[in-house]
Parts: sequence; C-alpha cells; structure tokens
Amino acid sequence: MDYVKYVKVNPNWGKFIESLRYVGYNNYDAIKDLIDNSIDADADTVLVNIKQASSNSFNGPRLSNKKGKRIESITIADNGSGMTADQLIEAMKLGSESEYSSASLGKFGMGLITASISMGRRLTVLTKTEDSEDINMAVLDLDNVVATGKMQIVHKTIKLEDLGEKFFGKQVFEVYNHGTVVKIDKLDQITCVDASQMAKNLRGASHLARTFRFFIDEEGVNIRVNGKPVEAYDVLDWANVGGSTIALTSGWETLTYDGHEFKYRSTFQYPRTDGSGGGVKRERRGTQGISLLRARREIEFGKTYGFYANRTNFAGF
Repeated sequence: MDYVKYVKVNPNWGKFIESLRYVGYNNYDAIKDLIDNSIDADADTVLVNIKQASSNSFNGPRLSNKKGKRIESITIADNGSGMTADQLIEAMKLGSESEYSSASLGKFGMGLITASISMGRRLTVLTKTEDSEDINMAVLDLDNVVATGKMQIVHKTIKLEDLGEKFFGKQVFEVYNHGTVVKIDKLDQITCVDASQMAKNLRGASHLARTFRFFIDEEGVNIRVNGKPVEAYDVLDWANVGGSTIALTSGWETLTYDGHEFKYRSTFQYPRTDGSGGGVKRERRGTQGISLLRARREIEFGKTYGFYANRTNFAGF
C-alpha cells in the first residue's frame, strides 16, 4: 500500500503579497471596488477623500514628479452597517468567508485587500456597528509582511474620542453611529499626482457617475468625492445629463439563458447643435461599443470584445 503524506506548504508571504499588487487594477477601478463594498453594506452615504501630500513624508517611488506633487492618502467612509471585531478580522483575510448577497459583485473575498494594496502599501480599516460603543481598527502594512514573512494585521479597539478632529471619516461615526472607514496610504502606485484632478476624474462620466448611476438616481445613494457630489450619468439616456447627444434607443428587452435573466438594449446617438444657431455640433461623450452592467453596476464602458474594429462609421452605436 502506497504511503501518502500531506505536507503543508505556506507561501512566501512577502513575495506573494507583492505579486497581488499587479492583478490588473487601475486606481479608479480599485476605488470603485471599495465603494461597491460600502453599497453592499447598505450605505446610503459614501464619502471619498483624496488628500494631497503637503511634504515628502514618504519616499516611495512615484510614477510622476510633476511639480513635486503626490497624493498622500485615499479614504472611503460610509454609513453602512459596520463590522464586529470577528467580521473585520475575517474581512482582512485573503479569500475571506464573508457573506455576499446575490446582487454583490464580491464573491471571492479578495476585493478589500487587492484593491487597496494595488494603490498603497498600508491599509487601515475602522468600523463600528450600531450596538457597539467600540470602534474596531485593523491595519495591514505590507512592509511588515515583507519584513516578517507573515501575513498578519494589527487589531485593536478604540473610542470615538481617540480619533483626531481632523480624521476624515470620523463624521460617519458621529452622525450615524455606525459605518466603516477604509484608508490607504504609503501610496506608491498612483498614476495621478494632483488630488483635485483625480477627484474630478473619479466623479466623472467615465467612472462613478456611470458605474453607480442606478444607485444614485433610483436609490438616492449620496456619493461625494472631496466634498462634491457625484451626479448620475447615463450615456444611453434620451435626456442624459451630459447634454451632448440625443439617443435613439430600442428600450430594454429581456432574455433568459442558462437560468439567468439578461436585459439589453441597443442605442444610436447622433450629435445635436449647441443651441447658438450656428449649427456647431457638440462632441459625443459616449463611446461606441458594448457597455456591460452586472448587479446594476456599469462595469465596462464601450467595449468591442473583438466583434468589430472601432470605426468612425460606428461612432454613435
């Protein structure tokens, strides 16, 4: 009889965690994944703060040194249900076994960690449930993981008064008595060096305004980035808020495939004049191709998926 021996093989956590930083996120998609976690936690208010650095306190590599600028931290605060200590520790695991609803984008328990570390080397999470006086705090520092070779976090409980007055996100605990704050710093993989510009891009029609438009328009979810609200944008809508095109649409149709229900519609847009009487055409803000929505989040914009090449003739389709 053959003898079978099972040997536990632990990863080299330092190398493994570094490799996870390159799973394909861009900065904006990473932030959207973190906001998606807030919406899954039943938050109706999500506050994003992109903070400009005031000094070179962190000497990590930068992708640009334009005017010596860099972004110091990115923080997402929400008034969702919050997490208990056990739930927070579970959420800080790779492949966490947190419960996900059928409408959630998260299925594999990786998003919080991978989205955060794709931008910076330290993740701090503070969270509070309504029936607890304590705020649970957890910190994952990649430098510690690399130095020790151990995948470990720091966890402790703090009180509201322990947070400084200028701590962004403190207001969700003060006003709502529950919620979660996710802060990423030691940023070394940020492609924009100007916080105001990055905030403007994030609010725009290529990011939050489209991705979460159903939640903003239909459910009244309030998303603010650096103090300014995100306004829902539907490039396929007849009277879209961008105001740059008129859209002719077939309306939503439904089909069922392999037990799953899909809704789809096709649209053609054409430019209209700017109203000045001169016949000057406005530039289209939409992009040709296929937009993909899942769980009411628009997660792909204007993709061809190899069906055809981008052509001027298809510009409005």
